[in-house]
Amino acid sequence: MGACAMVILLTALFFQPFVQPSKDITSMIAAEVAKNHIKMRPMEIKSQSMEAIQQYFTELDFVPMESQRFSLPNSNLIGGRYCSIQGVMAAQLRYKDTNNQWVTLYETQYDQTVFPHLPHTEKGEPPLKAYHSGLEIEIWVEKGLLMVSAQPASYSL
Repeated sequence: MGACAMVILLTALFFQPFVQPSKDITSMIAAEVAKNHIKMRPMEIKSQSMEAIQQYFTELDFVPMESQRFSLPNSNLIGGRYCSIQGVMAAQLRYKDTNNQWVTLYETQYDQTVFPHLPHTEKGEPPLKAYHSGLEIEIWVEKGLLMVSAQPASYSL
């Protein structure tokens, strides 16, 4: 009887790290993105041209794109840099609006095993929203890419 209980306990402990509800991944992504947004590390490419941005990110397994979901009126693409989301290489694209506020869009290849149960906006599912460090974080999947935006919480997309 004790051996059976020990096997069940060890099995539960072994498999627990592999089973995480989407809320946990949402919190982890929000915390990481907020931290990177606040750090504002120097951009590696400065350009208002999405074409130039796309040509710069040659180390990615995807081409950064303009999101249909993410658009800020009166904002300008400023540039970008390489980064990662949960250990997966990503593009960090920075925008600045007419109020001089920074808005960041993170893009990476969507892998359901790494980022489980995230909404696909093309299927009509709304993005997940989280708030961290005074920022509003939105998370969604679009055209095979995981997209995450970060902006001051007073903003609304």
